Parts: sequence; structure tokens; C-alpha cells
Amino acid sequence: MHAFGRVRRELEFYPQVSQVRRFALVDETAKLDSETRLAWDFTISLVGKWGRWGEDYCSAYIDHDAPPIPPRVADTVRRTGGWGAYLGLSYSNDDRRRDAAFQQKRFFEEYQAWDAVKSAEQNFPALAAPKEVKRLAEVKRIDAPRPKVSPVIEMNPRPILSQTPLSDVELTDRREMLRQQAEKLKQRTQQQA
Repeated sequence: MHAFGRVRRELEFYPQVSQVRRFALVDETAKLDSETRLAWDFTISLVGKWGRWGEDYCSAYIDHDAPPIPPRVADTVRRTGGWGAYLGLSYSNDDRRRDAAFQQKRFFEEYQAWDAVKSAEQNFPALAAPKEVKRLAEVKRIDAPRPKVSPVIEMNPRPILSQTPLSDVELTDRREMLRQQAEKLKQRTQQQA
């Protein structure tokens, strides 16, 4: 509809169909280009605020408190190198500026091709993830505190089922050892409480 309005305002003569198409494509191209640039700005601000490096500095992720990420942006980031490629962007020297410009170009191309990829995905059913996997991927991680594990008490007692009965001295030693173990367990439970 916008194309017809522009044709009527801008052309002096009755337009041909090709001219109307050209105006319509310009509108769609401008809309997609502006949407792509807004998605780039969103991605850069998201990475700047919520992006974190992994423990080994070889992987990166977005903090779980971050706002929801549109699927189109998430797919585009995945296809252009992951969050680490965006966390590492810098404009400090000529080489880094060139790398950042190349990363932006890759982002724009992948973002604009997303609709075509999604429509072509129907031709490859083997690539589509099962519903269960998609559901598991949508589940948020729960950060529950880990329970404290008490260390194992090492002891070398005499086997319970021995061939010979214990002597009086051995029975006294066994009782003393069990009393000491009970005291240690009591102290540990009091410390943990």
C-alpha cells in the first residue's frame, strides 16, 4: 500500500507495473535493512551488558538474568561464530576495526537470510530437532545450592565375620575405636548445623 502512495506522489505519469514493483521492493528493502541494524544494535548492547566469558575464556554465554533474545537474533549469532565472536569485538586498532566490520557484515547477511533458511528448513526434516529436545532447550537452569558432602571416615577394622572370637583386649580396643568414631560424627553434625 505504501508503494502505491509513493508512486502517486512521486511519479508524474501513470505508472507501469515495473515501477510499482520497484517502489514496493525499495520499501521492503528499507524495512529489512532498518530491522537488521536494530538487531545489530540490540546484539551489541546485550553482549556489552550480559555477555560473560566461560571459565576457560574459550567459550562465552549470555547471563541467565538477561532479557529474552528473539529467535532470529539467537540463530544469527549462532551462525556467525557464537557469543564469543561478539564479546571479542574491539575497535582499538585497524586490524580489530576490520574484524569488527567483517563480523557486522556477516551478521547482516545471516539476519537477512533467516526467513529463507526457515522456509527451506521444511525440506530437511532430519535437521529439525524433536519436540522433546526443543522443550528441554527452553527449560531454564535452576541454580540450587549443592549439598555439603562429609568426608569418608577411613578405618581398618578387623573383619566382622572372623574365624576366631575377639579377645577381651580386642573387644576393649574395638569399643574405644567405635566411641571415638561416634564422637567425630557428633562433632561434624554439630558443625554443619
